[in-house]
Amino acid sequence: MEKIIISILIILIACLFIYIYLFERKITKLERKIMKSFQSRTQGIPALFEITKPYLAKHQEIFSESLHLRKISFQEHGEHLQLLKTLNTEKQIHKELNFLFAVCKKHPKLIKEPRYQYLEEHMLHVSSEIANDIKLYKNVCKFYNSLLIAKNCTIVGLVLPFSKKQTL
Repeated sequence: MEKIIISILIILIACLFIYIYLFERKITKLERKIMKSFQSRTQGIPALFEITKPYLAKHQEIFSESLHLRKISFQEHGEHLQLLKTLNTEKQIHKELNFLFAVCKKHPKLIKEPRYQYLEEHMLHVSSEIANDIKLYKNVCKFYNSLLIAKNCTIVGLVLPFSKKQTL
């Protein structure tokens, strides 16, 4: 009877570790997806720059901060930094994009431009995807971290190298 109970416990612990491993992989995939979405949104800044050039006075001044942040973002993505390290830059880019679109909305001719409309719609879509993915990421990380607490209750679990994930 004791051997059956021990066997069941070993199977449950093994299942827990497999489950944790799968969740860790899911978190990694979500991080990559969020980073790609950030890149997609950031790559729209030069297109917005070119589309709005004939319509905005002080065009270079309006876009200077956005282009600078895009350059930083491009470097960070090239260095394959983690999501948490690039998040600050992406938050600043998001604020700058909101500012740029607010300025653009004040120009009626620009609003009617089909390329501008497409770009605005695309960036809004990508931004909403990012928001949804970040929400999912937070929930998955929270659940993953609770699984790690259960893992650390076993002697074997203290030896295995799963680390806690920081939530955004």
